[in-house]
Amino acid sequence: MPKPTAGQLAIPTAVITGILLLALGSTVSVFLGAKFLIYAAGYIVLQILYIFVFKNAPILDILCVAAGFVIRAAAGGAVIAVPISSWLLVCTSLLALFLVTEKRRQELARIETENENLTSRPSLSNYTVSFLDQLASIEVMAACVAYMLYVFSPETSAKYGFGLGATIPFVFYGMFRYLWLVNRKNIGESPTKIFLTDIPSILNLVFWAIVVFIVVYFS
Repeated sequence: MPKPTAGQLAIPTAVITGILLLALGSTVSVFLGAKFLIYAAGYIVLQILYIFVFKNAPILDILCVAAGFVIRAAAGGAVIAVPISSWLLVCTSLLALFLVTEKRRQELARIETENENLTSRPSLSNYTVSFLDQLASIEVMAACVAYMLYVFSPETSAKYGFGLGATIPFVFYGMFRYLWLVNRKNIGESPTKIFLTDIPSILNLVFWAIVVFIVVYFS
């Protein structure tokens, strides 16, 4: 059965489904602890603001979508009772900004190439491909610098020495590989698809995880 696209699902059906899912999610959140419930409430408020206020606001729409990823990461830490590192939030924020920007960039590039109308995605009319490329470049540099600062920060060095420095090349390669795939292979609308189908990216992630495992448990 073909997947419904924008406008194919009846509005009453969509509203009822959304309300039921919201009620179910809120109920489950109550049983996952007070902290998780706070994050869940914040996420719901963020989504409402995005839909009704920031969806077509330049820059703010990207920031809102990226903030959702950060809240989810923090909520995950709350569920398993693991303290949230400020470095985790910084790196997650920058990575999310990068992925959202590249997704917007590829959507706009495809629409321009195929001469499609922007009426279905009015938010893209606020951008140009070159501007989004500039944003992505800034985000890549900031993410790489933030990761290096994390690796060599006093708290990290106190636990693992400088062993995690061996993971830096994998982070650089992963970010640059993603940029290359978007700009040369014209893919990027689905970050999940890239991470599940691009063999070099998969191997890079596996090697990064192996090095982290060795440093954390055998340093």
